[in-house]
Amino acid sequence: MSDRMREWLSAELHRDFPAEGEALYRLCLDDSGEEPLFFDHVDVACDVLGDDTLHDSIVDDVRCAYIYLSAYYFCLDSVVDGHDRGGAAGLDREEIVVSLTHLLTAALQRFRGILD
Repeated sequence: MSDRMREWLSAELHRDFPAEGEALYRLCLDDSGEEPLFFDHVDVACDVLGDDTLHDSIVDDVRCAYIYLSAYYFCLDSVVDGHDRGGAAGLDREEIVVSLTHLLTAALQRFRGILD
């Protein structure tokens, strides 16, 4: 399952950020660096709601926006508190700060697309 999740995230990042996708990928992984942040939370929410009427593309957009927004807050927290960003080990603070705008903007664009 982890390979499929990582491949999906990589493809989505390269779609949204053709030049920066690889750098942003590391920021969107959990602290172990193994899995995308909260990948299955959207599925859990859909199961709880009992709503299987959402088109797969909408669920994917919600999932991607959620991962981007989670990564944004994890990165913001690491910059403000001055601690490492787990899965992004090896990235310096400046690289993380520059990525904040990309992550937040992409999350908001995905949410806007869902609402449209």
